[in-house]
Amino acid sequence: MIKFMKHFVTDGQNKAKIHYSIDGHCSGKPCITLYSKDYGYDLDKIFENVENNSDGQTDYFEKSRVRFFEDSPYYTDARNAAIKAQEAWKEHYNKIQSKRNRKSLKLVS
Repeated sequence: MIKFMKHFVTDGQNKAKIHYSIDGHCSGKPCITLYSKDYGYDLDKIFENVENNSDGQTDYFEKSRVRFFEDSPYYTDARNAAIKAQEAWKEHYNKIQSKRNRKSLKLVS
């Protein structure tokens, strides 16, 4: 069973650190893209349709990614985890901004 968490995905044996992208496909179709945070093959161990267009001859390396469209059985779980990750990021960002605002008010006073 594959579990989608805020910062990683796991199948119980393998764990891949990831970040999500929501609905960013050029076709305009709703999709979730999982990007690996590492250059390894952790996503390949969990999913079959992983993309990685690295080219060692030209020193072009990219991290692996996998996309889920609405017809995928993983789409709903991946989308829910992506939304949770996005909300957690917004909360973190707002905390940082409020600290900065308090510091700038102290400097002005």
